[in-house]
Amino acid sequence: MKTSYKLIQRLHPNQSCASISRLSSGFLSSYSNQFHSSTFLSATGSSFSGIKSNSNEASQSGQKKKKLRNVGSDELFPETRFPDQIQDKLRKVSAFSMAQNYSLHKLRTVLPASYSVHPSLADDCTYVQFVGSLGEPADAFIFENGTFVTWGADTEQNQELLRLLKSVVLDRSYDTVETEVFDFIEDPNSKGNTTSDTIVIGQDLPSHQSKLAFSAGLARSVKLESLENQLDLHLEKNRNIPDILLKGKKLPFTRSSILRNLGELYSLRGNVNLHSELLDPPEFCWSSEKMELYFTSISKELDVSPRITVFNKKLDYANELAELLRNHYSEQHSVSLEVMIIVLISVEIVFEVVSYLDRLGYVEIDRLAKKRVFGESIVN
Repeated sequence: MKTSYKLIQRLHPNQSCASISRLSSGFLSSYSNQFHSSTFLSATGSSFSGIKSNSNEASQSGQKKKKLRNVGSDELFPETRFPDQIQDKLRKVSAFSMAQNYSLHKLRTVLPASYSVHPSLADDCTYVQFVGSLGEPADAFIFENGTFVTWGADTEQNQELLRLLKSVVLDRSYDTVETEVFDFIEDPNSKGNTTSDTIVIGQDLPSHQSKLAFSAGLARSVKLESLENQLDLHLEKNRNIPDILLKGKKLPFTRSSILRNLGELYSLRGNVNLHSELLDPPEFCWSSEKMELYFTSISKELDVSPRITVFNKKLDYANELAELLRNHYSEQHSVSLEVMIIVLISVEIVFEVVSYLDRLGYVEIDRLAKKRVFGESIVN
């Protein structure tokens, strides 16, 4: 749990992540009979602010959060809850990543009448509204980079939108659809914020602007998750290469397979560092400080920046491995060419030696040739 990790990190700022986790479990197991968790928190000047839905969908999404978001134990650090009358008003916000890119121009031509298109502050996003699962208005933000985020839609409506967007996919679709699910509540009496797996849409900004800012952060996270999965598949496919090299065996790779590996890696690096907004905030952040704050808060909640750092480190290792394969293939090709040249030179030397012996009278090439022709004529 992210709250518990931050708490122990405050007590032990110089410890690593693994050490902090061990300190957390060891400290609480030693003093659990003497102090209640609330007393422990008040002594350290911290308080819980985590809010989590009891629904299965939210718990599954929590398990999918990576890096530091699941450090800790829900039993040791129980999370607070909304009052029941507010808990019933919680709805779902779901983010999906399913393709390399969407054609937003084509999308506007295939949307059915049940979806109403509204102006959006982002040029690379289409904002639509439709009737949600409870009869309340639902929103969807469809981004050009192959992601979309729905607010207040149920599973069937999300699946319907997925099927609709398959017809406007550019380049290619991913093998799996990555998702991120949060709870959200619209509270006009409070300020917008994110708390654990719950987003509060407050009165700071118009609702659609707040949702756009949070949607951009959620879309960035699921897009990165799709790229992370592609990189993991690539690493898994080539994980036996070091073992093959260690045993001194021949690498079972052809020139085309090596080039495909390099192409996959350069494509992944370009998608993260060049051809997407994973590193830079969206353009609408320049026009609204509040929207930038919401975008930054949800990005921190999902550990986007640390995940990009880890992604690039994995990519560096994969590139080194691919370069090793390419160099190995180049060396093999060079050796083959050298062997061919040596054979040709050897043949030429043999002919020169025979010609030299013929000139010295040790070998009579003309007589040998006549004998061969005479022998062939007898056989015929």
